[in-house]
Amino acid sequence: MDEQAALLQAILDEPDSDVHRLVYADWLDEHGRPRRAAFIRAQCALAPFGRENADPFTAPVGIDGWHLHPADREEFLAPFLDLGGTFGVAEEAPLVERVCQAYSLLFVRGFVEAVMVFGGRAAFRLADQAEAVFAATPLLHLRISARPHRRTVHDWRERDHLTQITLRRLLRVEGLRRLRTLDLLEQPLGEPGLELLLECPHLDGLRGLWLAHELLVHNGTRTSLRQRFGDVLHLHEVPF
Repeated sequence: MDEQAALLQAILDEPDSDVHRLVYADWLDEHGRPRRAAFIRAQCALAPFGRENADPFTAPVGIDGWHLHPADREEFLAPFLDLGGTFGVAEEAPLVERVCQAYSLLFVRGFVEAVMVFGGRAAFRLADQAEAVFAATPLLHLRISARPHRRTVHDWRERDHLTQITLRRLLRVEGLRRLRTLDLLEQPLGEPGLELLLECPHLDGLRGLWLAHELLVHNGTRTSLRQRFGDVLHLHEVPF
């Protein structure tokens, strides 16, 4: 493992520590990447002044990847650039613009800690590249929406839902062990999808799991989920 990889691994292993992030910022300065280093230091310095928020996607000291300075997007958004994809943006648009139409990437303390995925097709691409994503950033929060970015869909039949195939691929990723919240509230998973969640060995670190109350038709499934996830499980009504 080279020096950069070792520094990144330390951040992944201890995501709550600023020490590893600041050491990595020093390394970036020494290797000609001062803006990335300054960004990490600035967000780490601001973090103590933020307040805990029930919704990690509205962190008061975070910044969405879409709002990064254009000169920084290509470097800061790696490895998400490999995901590609577009919703409502011309294919000839810059790759960064296309990425941000499918994913909302929230930087906290210099790294992407929360990803909101817009639609099942974008979720499929994320599942395909998930190993690389989890190896490159301390991803702690994942939300998969059924709605394409910046588009209101009133008819559930027009929504882009998560498929069983995508969910199965995603739940195989060992990096999910670091997740603290998983929001599948807008996804009609059905009994097969709920069984996949119950069987997944990588979700023991969750502090919050959001599912739709309407999914739990069978009392046995509800009981199994409560036994598996306890107070971590949050159920809400969602009209599919």
